[in-house]
Amino acid sequence: MPLVAPRRPLLAAGLSLVALAGVAQLPPGREPPGVEVPASPLPAPKPPHAPKPRLPREPGRFAPAFTELAVDATLDGMQLTDVDTCEGCHADAAAQWQQSAHALSSFNNPIYRASVERFREQMGAKASGLCAGCHDVALLIDGAMDVAVAADDARAHAGISCRVCHGAQSASADGNGSYALRGEGIAIPRKGDATSLRRHREQASLDGLGATLCTSCHRGFVGHASGHGQHLMGMDEPSAWAASAHAGQDIQRVDEALPQRDCIDCHMRREPARLGDRARGDDGRIASHRFLGGHTYLAAMAGDAASVARGQAALRGVARIDIVVVRGEGGEQRFERAPGRRLNLSGREFEVDVVVRNLGVGHRFPGGVRDAQQTWVELEVRDGDGQLLASSGRDADPQRHLLRARAVGHDGRQRLQREVAEFAGVVADSTLAPRDAAVVRYAFSLPAGGRSRGFRLRARLRHRSRSRALAALACEASRDARGRAFSAAAAALDLPVLDGCVEQPTTDIAVVDLRVAADGDFEIRAEPELPPDWQRLYDHGLGLAHGLSDELPAARSSLLAARHALAAIEHGGREAAMIEAALADLATRLGRLREAEEWLQRARRHLGSHPALDRIEADALIKAWRFEEALAPLSRLITAAPRNTAAYGRWAQALGSAGREGEAATAAAAGLSLSPRHVDLLRVQAVSLSALQDSSAESALEAYELHQDEGLRGSLRFACAARSEACERHARPVHSHRALPPQR
Repeated sequence: MPLVAPRRPLLAAGLSLVALAGVAQLPPGREPPGVEVPASPLPAPKPPHAPKPRLPREPGRFAPAFTELAVDATLDGMQLTDVDTCEGCHADAAAQWQQSAHALSSFNNPIYRASVERFREQMGAKASGLCAGCHDVALLIDGAMDVAVAADDARAHAGISCRVCHGAQSASADGNGSYALRGEGIAIPRKGDATSLRRHREQASLDGLGATLCTSCHRGFVGHASGHGQHLMGMDEPSAWAASAHAGQDIQRVDEALPQRDCIDCHMRREPARLGDRARGDDGRIASHRFLGGHTYLAAMAGDAASVARGQAALRGVARIDIVVVRGEGGEQRFERAPGRRLNLSGREFEVDVVVRNLGVGHRFPGGVRDAQQTWVELEVRDGDGQLLASSGRDADPQRHLLRARAVGHDGRQRLQREVAEFAGVVADSTLAPRDAAVVRYAFSLPAGGRSRGFRLRARLRHRSRSRALAALACEASRDARGRAFSAAAAALDLPVLDGCVEQPTTDIAVVDLRVAADGDFEIRAEPELPPDWQRLYDHGLGLAHGLSDELPAARSSLLAARHALAAIEHGGREAAMIEAALADLATRLGRLREAEEWLQRARRHLGSHPALDRIEADALIKAWRFEEALAPLSRLITAAPRNTAAYGRWAQALGSAGREGEAATAAAAGLSLSPRHVDLLRVQAVSLSALQDSSAESALEAYELHQDEGLRGSLRFACAARSEACERHARPVHSHRALPPQR
């Protein structure tokens, strides 16, 4: 059915506020042309029983952490510090764990200690249970986080030990330590006793928990329970992964076919059990307990060169960097590697588009606490003889392009040292979603006559685990009296002594080198190796598509060029559908619904069904206010991507806008089971129940109001931009930097 058939009136009482795919709440008299809106919207019939709302639960005994103990538990914190008992049979797992971020997550870590102790000073010791549910479980369950923590307390050095993960009885999607520990310790098997061995395996097994246990700590937020005035999500790896191609749930784009992997597949890859671990499989391997990630700074603090090397090896190539477009007086030209291809370069002022794409990270990159990261783009411009002409992104450059979230306080000033108690919101986030791309522009000048020798561009994507400001704080925390006391206690306990003053390792994740001769001939090389030109142009269009409306025609141009380049090498199938789906999505955003329909038809001919194509079709129908018709592709979407919270958001909002409030509330509750504090789903649930005149509507509305921050976010963004040019720049999805000459 054509996407641009005559539009139907919006009849959903109370749900006209729903905004999706460009359909925003409109004041009276501002309805889209051709849309007939009745003066008194017809009320939808009320079902006999409204669905029960799904409200975010409150933390319990260990509030503000969601950690729980089984009823009549006899577990105490000192039991959680015992790793030696486990090591007797699981030597490889214990040795790997001792080198991991899990082992170094407590007060023994100067980064964490500096941050949590400042939080305790500002918010009170009990409030720091928010952190302890995922960092200091041994202290938390004994109530020791409510008082001063002594440097020689073994529980303050325990980390996330064996008995935290393997002693988990259940876990939920809430986050902030939302797991429950068994009431008893894990039974130790007796030699030759098969029954005791079976009991041990049953207790220590994580079957049935899997990635949900990871979710319980790798989803973190602050809110009224922690003493904050508003809800603010701080880390949410599970939602990003669950909406990605790595989980088989990507509704944003058609991507290459990827193997499905979860947290354990990536961060606990099997490795040889060289110490004879009794949990090894028939292949002689165990799931690695290094939990390998980007923690190179932490490994360097511990003086663990081997772990630094492993971390750097894991980081290299997880993303790609490319230089795709150059602009000069000769206009815009692309670095396509066709035989005999030359550039028509003239003038002295140039601008290039650098594209960064997240290839292999299954959540946002960089991940973790994204305000603390230091991953950045560094660009160098040199003449043909190698002389540095200009650069952007070096250590002394305050305007470097950082892949980082910008957290601010209520005054709009950026908080750069994990001042969690002062966080009011995030005004910009330039980290990359899984398989997503970003475009960063760089302008530079060549000296008079500089083109006669050509020039060279080198762009690198570089990584350090923590920002310079946070590293300075960690160094100070290592050197003060309390830091020295913790170091002495760690040495006495025969544990690693962490020195926050060591130089952070720097990892080049990806690099691209471009040499342009005076006659316009060019050569481009990269590590990892660049893909075919059609893919490079597709990545460029993908990045520009995140831009404001004035960037969208340029995104379309690159996607059309990608399609032309693909046709030239006689490829089709999935690759063609990738480009055509992106063009359909872009056409929908531009309001070209007939064009969107044509691109969708082409993509379906190449690929058949795909969740992203259903999502694009639904978005186009919704943009035409044809909510009822959008329900068919959205139903297919939910079936194909049942873990994708955004899919439930679209489904619930379309149901509500179609006047099906009962179904909308049910769909919202289903989505909230995956992400209990998803603000759009909380809103749909509240408005739907209000339209149904249900008695639970008031509590649903209260839950929404506790978690929404739409007005605050806008004012914070304005305040930050007024204070900081970098903040203002990074608030724009596609922005420019100036590569400056070296200081003499």
